[in-house]
Amino acid sequence: MNEALPIAFSLHGVEFRLNDASPFYSQLYPERLVASSSTPSDPPTPALQPHFHLEMLKYRTVDVALEREFDVQMRLWHEPGLSLHYIHTHRFFCALLDFWWHFLDLMDQVYRQNTMQSSPAPSAAAALRTRCALDVDISAPCQLLLPLNQFSEEALSFACESLSLRNRFVYASQLNPEQFGLAVNPMDAAMEQSGGGVGGGVGVGAMRLVDCLVDEMRVECRAVDVRPVTQVSETK
Repeated sequence: MNEALPIAFSLHGVEFRLNDASPFYSQLYPERLVASSSTPSDPPTPALQPHFHLEMLKYRTVDVALEREFDVQMRLWHEPGLSLHYIHTHRFFCALLDFWWHFLDLMDQVYRQNTMQSSPAPSAAAALRTRCALDVDISAPCQLLLPLNQFSEEALSFACESLSLRNRFVYASQLNPEQFGLAVNPMDAAMEQSGGGVGGGVGVGAMRLVDCLVDEMRVECRAVDVRPVTQVSETK
């Protein structure tokens, strides 16, 4: 088995639903994600309906030198005619992330067992395998609902006609500070030129001295509508 080859899987369909069945926490928002046709045919004809596509790719080796652009990649795109609705709470999002990271870790464990490799000791390099690249392109209406919490009927609605989201991993020294509205501290700049250590405050110059790895994300939306909303139960 060639361990340099990544693991990949894909999911394609005309409708996708993700429900939260957690006891007590899912009473107000049991349905979390819905991707479906905005103009369903009658009778349904899957071959003629627009499709959504989800692809994931994961490398099985540690990239200590950061020669790859990512360790895990997720691509999601919609064909025109679909609509996407997502209800976000922090607890559900963390549970979803835990599921995926444990699933990816399980794939590593199975691979090492199949190849008769002993489990390596935890190291700083192993943490680099969590660089997840996102490539989302939805050319269809999207709605993101942000409740105050999983027990609150008050929420913030974010709707748009299309959405694209991409990220990349770069070093801090490769970023333009003015792009993020940051100004270079003259003291940090002088320390950087003289090769001195990091002082009391961590400014842009100090960040460049450390030169940490940064996850830069770009989000583009069209026809955005943001408003507060309140959930009304059927009994009211």
